Amino acid sequence: MTAFWIISALLGTGAVSFVVWPLLANRRRVRVSRSATNLSIYRDQLRELDADRDAGSLDAEHYEKARRELEARLLEDVQDDAAPKPARSGRPAAIAAGLAIPLVAVTVYFAVGNPYAAMGGQAAAEAHDSGQRLEVLVERLAARMAKNPADPQGWVMLGRSYQALGRYSEGAEAFTKALAQLPGNADVMADYAHATALAEGGRLQGEPQRILARALEADPGNLKALALAGSAAFESQDYAGAATHWQRMLSLVPQDSETAGALQARITEARSLGGAAPQLRPPGSLGDLKLLHASQGKEALEEINRLHGKDIGAKAGYVAHYEKQGAAAMVYVAEASSTDQATRQIDQMRARIQRGDTPFSGLKTLTAAGTTLYSVLGQGQTHYFYRQEANVLWLAADAPVAKQSLAALVAQSTTPSRAAKRSQE
Repeated sequence: MTAFWIISALLGTGAVSFVVWPLLANRRRVRVSRSATNLSIYRDQLRELDADRDAGSLDAEHYEKARRELEARLLEDVQDDAAPKPARSGRPAAIAAGLAIPLVAVTVYFAVGNPYAAMGGQAAAEAHDSGQRLEVLVERLAARMAKNPADPQGWVMLGRSYQALGRYSEGAEAFTKALAQLPGNADVMADYAHATALAEGGRLQGEPQRILARALEADPGNLKALALAGSAAFESQDYAGAATHWQRMLSLVPQDSETAGALQARITEARSLGGAAPQLRPPGSLGDLKLLHASQGKEALEEINRLHGKDIGAKAGYVAHYEKQGAAAMVYVAEASSTDQATRQIDQMRARIQRGDTPFSGLKTLTAAGTTLYSVLGQGQTHYFYRQEANVLWLAADAPVAKQSLAALVAQSTTPSRAAKRSQE
């Protein structure tokens, strides 16, 4: 623990690592891709087996079996100059137990730099030996890729191997080649951003952050992109933004896992440093319509995603049901990560309606209180949608209360800060 706190103190930024010292000293692991063809056989895994054996969590039999499995699987890929073989789906229980790690470990690079610098002599020597074995295999893989460049998964594996060896610029170049063949792939973009940041001295600002934004547009639930985007925000002292990314990540991982515990601690830290962001809450009334019930948090986001027919990547939101004399109005408010993202969402909604991809028709453009909004008809109701700062709002109302509900909603200016303030009054 001492080395960890010394390194954190030397940074002088208050940016505590995403993971505690055991993750740095003997539990660093690499995220296993959801794609069955992505292999994760690197120096860290070889070192982890040694560390787990020394710690007594693996007996000699399971250690030898797991080590042979790791090395054999990588050798199969690099020794065959023909097409790459499919990834093996079965793994020994020792690998599943010994190598699974919270994805948040990737953010350690941006909090404390190179974790190997803080390792003891024996652990560093073991890592060095494993690295030498890996370097030989990586060179074979590089030679294979030179002969067979039309293999995006091979480039991904090579990029991750270079990254494990600390050859970050070469890793970034390999990911560039993979991305050229897999455009829009969020996993590859996240890897590319990671390697690019490491090649630039561990800074996520600039190009890495822009790459991460693209990755999250492609896949709002990409865990590695969320982890790194949170680190980027933390690095720039946007603590509310960091908490938002990590909070979304927290909703996607098992709540009783080590990952969840580490995330919750970092979210608490970010909020304490930046002040807790006001919660987005529904108003108690909508003109003369009274609030009957409302949902917030994960439940609300699920309803909002169903409305849009996809995961729109909202970081907060609510769904509220109002009524007056049997006439109903439903309000869906989703808070995007930025005004630009909210604008893009509105544009996408308009385009889908115009193409006839939704149950709504009769798209019209209106103006109310200086706000540009859009109306459509469908499902027996009048619907309005518009952007207000970083919020995307959708109102579905019965005809007798449609105009009244719209006027009240626009007038209330339901931004996160104002909504929270109003709910407290």
